[in-house]
Amino acid sequence: MEQYRAALKASAEKIGAYTAARITLSLYLSHRPSTPYNSWGDERDKKEGYRFPKDKGLTPVNCKAELNSIIKQYEQKLASPKKNPLEEFERLLPTCCPGGSRFINQNYMTFFAGKDLLYGMRDELARFGFDTPVLFRERILKGIEETVEDVWTWLPEWQQLRNLMAQ
Repeated sequence: MEQYRAALKASAEKIGAYTAARITLSLYLSHRPSTPYNSWGDERDKKEGYRFPKDKGLTPVNCKAELNSIIKQYEQKLASPKKNPLEEFERLLPTCCPGGSRFINQNYMTFFAGKDLLYGMRDELARFGFDTPVLFRERILKGIEETVEDVWTWLPEWQQLRNLMAQ
């Protein structure tokens, strides 16, 4: 369990810039028609069409370049471009890195996309015996489906959600 937690935290550290770029795209492109997909890289899950970059694509420099490219492609369709998304990325970047508000106290579990964290762990998952993040996810889902335990007791936030739903 400790090795898993360390791998999860390392993944969050690895994808901080990528997360800041994705949040920037979501903010910049929200409420606009034909919003492009806000991720990039190699296709990782053909069933979902999910894309995620290789490790070298997770650097702040690369994320800024991809962000800029996606925004430029989008703005070509607009009559007048909006605020500067690169300024927003620079503002968000420290919040998504160690010490930032979206990172500290395991806040990355809330603010970072779960599948991004999963793909950020792909090397560690392989060392744990899972060939791909998709196989790891499927194994978790199967375990949840087959357990006789009350799964809402596994995580405090699941218990809170269950309580809210019961009300």
